Amino acid sequence: LFDLGLKPYVIATALEGIIAQRLVRRICAACHERTTPAAELLAQLGAPFAARDLVFHHGKGCAQCGQTGYRGRLALYEVLTPNAELRHMISSGASILDLTRIARKLGTTTLLDDAHAKVQQGLTTVEEILRVLGPQTE
Repeated sequence: LFDLGLKPYVIATALEGIIAQRLVRRICAACHERTTPAAELLAQLGAPFAARDLVFHHGKGCAQCGQTGYRGRLALYEVLTPNAELRHMISSGASILDLTRIARKLGTTTLLDDAHAKVQQGLTTVEEILRVLGPQTE
């Protein structure tokens, strides 16, 4: 919106929420099984995926999923609802890093947080998260 020439105060007063969404493939329920992904994959996804107590899943491939291990899709979401502090920061032209810090303080769940939860629920794989979100850096 800034690139379109809108003034920061206009954006700050009109903004009700921001939603980001990415679609990932869902693990096939018919051939769903536990797995241990390669350490290199987990390292590329960052600290949340490096914990030793995590359980990972994948689809081994079957007739129902066409031997892909996936059947259907699900969405990863990130939703930000601005409060007065965030609106003030937007209207004053704060940097994206400052806005991100405040959004995290507000409890905004990032795409990576939602991806982590869906991997732990056995709905998708770390390979799929890496394909869609790419390698994560701090």
